Amino acid sequence: MGLEASSFLSAAMAAQPQCRHLLPGSELVCFIVPGAFSGAACAQLLTAQVKADFRSAHTHYPTYYRNNDRLVVDSEALAGQLLQTIAAVLPPQLPADEPGGPPWNLRQLNTRLRFCRYSAGQYFHRHLDGVYHQSATVQSRLTFMIYLNDAAEFSGGRTLFYRSKDDAAIWAAYTPAQGDLLVFDHRIWHEGEELEEGEKFVLRSEILYERELPPPAAASLATFATGHLGYIWQVLPFGEGVVSAGRDTVIKVWDGAGACLQQLHGHQNSILSLCQLNATTLLSAPGYDHQGVAGGVRAVSAGRHPATPRRYHSLRCPPLRYAVL
Repeated sequence: MGLEASSFLSAAMAAQPQCRHLLPGSELVCFIVPGAFSGAACAQLLTAQVKADFRSAHTHYPTYYRNNDRLVVDSEALAGQLLQTIAAVLPPQLPADEPGGPPWNLRQLNTRLRFCRYSAGQYFHRHLDGVYHQSATVQSRLTFMIYLNDAAEFSGGRTLFYRSKDDAAIWAAYTPAQGDLLVFDHRIWHEGEELEEGEKFVLRSEILYERELPPPAAASLATFATGHLGYIWQVLPFGEGVVSAGRDTVIKVWDGAGACLQQLHGHQNSILSLCQLNATTLLSAPGYDHQGVAGGVRAVSAGRHPATPRRYHSLRCPPLRYAVL
């Protein structure tokens, strides 16, 4: 990224940032810091090279869900700079998930940073942000977004919040300005409104928190945490049980009682499709990488447990198109 920590941090955030809560009366974290980042800091983030490297998000997500462009940057250095810059406005501690449980303490930013570009006709429909699990005791709890350009450069493209998945009423709407910082709880339904014209640029990632668990509780959590990390894209009956696949690139085999019998690895991207070829064979397919190459169609045979991956094919083909029928 070519950022120097000293120059970036010295000009990045306002001397006395003021938080404005977007959901008054709600216990969920959701606030804006207007003008948190200077125009110079935004320019240091949104370089010409970043703009040139955007690719369609259909490589990891179906287009009925989102169709904007993005660039993934893995950078411990930049994540550290950003955390140092915004730490003063972040909650140092979040409440426990259950009464009497351990609270969550601020730890770090996810080092996987995502630059997003929205052009006319692009959107990110209503959703919840997925939790990034670093371990049984470290996980993301909040999303942060930096708006890198001003709404004067585009129309549409508000960030909308909803009380639930199906509630038609908008709970809160925010029209961004360059340098604004948005922080909100993963449990809040939201969307990136369709852009009508111009281009909108955002940098986003997750804020990780940590909790301390006594050894018995930690062991219990590890035993329970057999579900997918992130969204589940497909579930199919298969053999005497069920198979599921999702964002974490894993296929899980479940028995009729809901116990996870097996995990199948091999895909590099989110698994978007499962198809039962016959009574004993399942086909799975991931999203596309940035070169338009499928991560591979994997065939799984399941005559008896355990299921066995049979073969792997790399496919080069045009991107898939998705539609809601």
